[in-house]
Amino acid sequence: MSKSAIQLGEEAETLRLLGTLLELKIDPDEAIGLTVSECPQSYKDSLLRIRANGGIMDNLALAGAFESEKNTIPSFISCLLRRSGIRSARGEYRLGAAFIEASSVLKNAERIVRSGKDPSLVNFYRILGLLVSRDVPLLEAIESAGDNNLSGTVTQSITAAVRKGETFLSGLEHHRNIFPAIDRSLIDIGEQTGAFPEVCKILADLKGKYLEWSLSLSTLKNCLLYEILAISTNAGMSLGQSLKRLARAEESAGQIGPFQVVLERINMGLLPSEAMHSLPEYFPSLFVRMVKEGEIRGELELTFRAIADFLAWRDFNIERPKEAVVHA
Repeated sequence: MSKSAIQLGEEAETLRLLGTLLELKIDPDEAIGLTVSECPQSYKDSLLRIRANGGIMDNLALAGAFESEKNTIPSFISCLLRRSGIRSARGEYRLGAAFIEASSVLKNAERIVRSGKDPSLVNFYRILGLLVSRDVPLLEAIESAGDNNLSGTVTQSITAAVRKGETFLSGLEHHRNIFPAIDRSLIDIGEQTGAFPEVCKILADLKGKYLEWSLSLSTLKNCLLYEILAISTNAGMSLGQSLKRLARAEESAGQIGPFQVVLERINMGLLPSEAMHSLPEYFPSLFVRMVKEGEIRGELELTFRAIADFLAWRDFNIERPKEAVVHA
């Protein structure tokens, strides 16, 4: 059963409080006790049962205790808890951080529900990207992210494809009615470039704002198209390869889109900026000028990233962190 915005907000606040207490190095048993005094009754009962288990001495035991309450507490939280305390190439993942990240997932879902929309697909992408970024195995991550967000049949179909050695994208291809062409194109780029967690986050962030603010589909697609160009060219793919993927996405959606036309004109000998200039209804003169500068400098990947970041800021109010430039 879907949760109301009020329920999601209360759960998010509970997890955030617990995570904050743990980040302050408060003992888990005591942190749970303090949280119980502030949380809604549904969580209060679960947390009291977890605390009553006693002897919670390590993160794995705590993860198991939360897993036993999955009817109330989302199952992806126990996946995050199992990764906490484990050192990877990204460093050690803290117990408190797991609860704080989980609270952000629920808070984002709350905003979408308040707008009268269904957050299921956004939740799936957000949880999947988060779990994979924390080194949760892909199969486990898909199952956990699919819980309450996809039907059991769809989740089983996707995991069956992955178990057979197929890509995650192959699993999505069987459910085109759920996963749009532009989503699949971005996932394809993510799998091929090693940016899978990042593209899941991009999809969740942009599609979340699209639902929350009732933006036009063309606004969403426009930003996602530049995200694909930015990620693929940054990973070393040629512009031609990137445009072919975008053209396939447009074609599978049953339309001849601007990137198909751009690709055809580049193949006829035009520069990318020249091909884009011939389609002013799709490519503003500002973007064409930016691409022209990128051609001159040999930095098209930086240009596409700048355009994608600008659109995310202008249309979705998403501010991407920038690295400081230090001059000698």
